[in-house]
Formats: sequence, structure tokens, C-alpha cells
Amino acid sequence: MKISSSAYFGVESLVRLAAYDAMRPCPTELLAHSVGCSVSFTEQLMAELCVAGLVKGTWQRRRGYYLSKPPHRITVAEVFRAFGEPHTLADRRFASGDMSDPEIDDLGGTNLLWESLNGSILLFLESVSLADIAPPADGAPSESFDAQLH
Repeated sequence: MKISSSAYFGVESLVRLAAYDAMRPCPTELLAHSVGCSVSFTEQLMAELCVAGLVKGTWQRRRGYYLSKPPHRITVAEVFRAFGEPHTLADRRFASGDMSDPEIDDLGGTNLLWESLNGSILLFLESVSLADIAPPADGAPSESFDAQLH
């Protein structure tokens, strides 16, 4: 599965916001620097995430952002959906130029494979919240996410 850079950096940015002081907005420059993106790209990401209702922005003195709800109530799947991800794997077309109609019909089962895989990915992403993957204050990995992986 290929993940767009927008979805990837969207998750990275929200994880940084989850670890940031919830009482004040994180400056755009700091957020951009922490995820390794330009300020303009970070602003584009944040605009998409604002539209999706996952972050709120402020324009006091300096532009900055904060989560619109607690990190445990935002799933990675929500972030992906803000960027139209993941693309349905069943939409992939196979090369059928040299095949007859019955041979093509026999490949219909592969669509079930891709739909099942896509469903499993989405189910997993729905089970992971930002709180599960955001670094805690002591820097240790989150126990709940670590337990899901083992």
C-alpha cells in the first residue's frame, strides 16, 4: 500500500500536536521543523485537517494549531480520510489485454482479496489513536499501542 506524503505528514504533524502543550497553539514554524516540511506545505496540511475538523488554527501574534479534540478521540484512520487515503486497493486494474472474457471473470476473486486487505488496514487504523502513538512525556513508547503490535 502506498501512502501519500500528505497523509504521512498529516499523521506525523498530529502526533506532534498531541505531544505539544494542549493549552496553547503550536507555532506553524515549530511544527514544520519538527516533521521536516516547509512552512507552506505544513500550512496546506493544516488547512486540510481544519476542514476535516481535526485541528483548529489561531492567528494571534503567530499562526499556530492545536487538536480540536483529545488525542485519544482522533484515530489514524480519520487523519488518512482527511487526505482521501487509503485508496481502495480493489480499484486497481489488472492488465487484461491478452485475456478472454472467461479468463478475466475468473480473476474476479482477486478483487475480494484486495477488498479484504483494504478492510483489514482500515480496521487497524481505526483502532489506533493519536494518544496511542504520541510520545509520552517520559519518551517511552505507549503501552496500549505496543500491546496491539505483539
